[in-house]
Amino acid sequence: MNLWDKLAGIFGREEEMPQGIADHVLLAYPVMIELIQKSFPIMKHVRVLDFGCGNGRLCKKLHAVGCRVTGLDTSEEMIRTAGKGLPSGVNLVAGPIEKIEKEKFDVIISSLVFQFIREIDVTIRQLDRLLKPTGLFVLSAFNPPFVSNLLKEKMTFRDFDSREFPRVGTMALAESDSVPVFIREPEEYSNFFVERGYKKLLEAYPPFTEEYLEKHPVPFPVQDPEFLILGFQKN
Repeated sequence: MNLWDKLAGIFGREEEMPQGIADHVLLAYPVMIELIQKSFPIMKHVRVLDFGCGNGRLCKKLHAVGCRVTGLDTSEEMIRTAGKGLPSGVNLVAGPIEKIEKEKFDVIISSLVFQFIREIDVTIRQLDRLLKPTGLFVLSAFNPPFVSNLLKEKMTFRDFDSREFPRVGTMALAESDSVPVFIREPEEYSNFFVERGYKKLLEAYPPFTEEYLEKHPVPFPVQDPEFLILGFQKN
């Protein structure tokens, strides 16, 4: 069984806001969507691929601002769960990138997916073929200092090669399941895109705000932002 099939339930249904999802939705998503809106003032016909769409929350938000959205995930259970709460206009596909290899998109967006992929150069090459010229590629990943802080507190992350400069280890997503994690510096992500002729448009670190922490208190250190968000434009 696909591990992500087993973990689909921990992210909750669309009408809920589990603690493990609130940070993604309220801190990372707005920054990512804002970049798309700045790049495409008219959103009505913008075709977006949400790579690793999981439970479909980002798909729903993109659809709400007018995008034509396709959500792709290797987990059939994630796709099944996403389909329960999404508008009919959102296209969901379960399987590898090859399943949509004949399509072309204006935007490829991916939220907290690339840190779970070992060979991201292969994945970026595959996705690049789906992106139109001058298209936008937006991704979020874990901010390395945030991971380092949690390692020092022995929380969530484990078995890493270093606490100060974490690269490879595991992350606990459920009581009995851990997944491999690959932490990368922003320059490392940027190099993969710049070498392929992309222009870097954004590097952002959305902080934990007082308002957020009042509504969604967390048990871990918050002095460093949790997310690194990057945006690139294809030449």
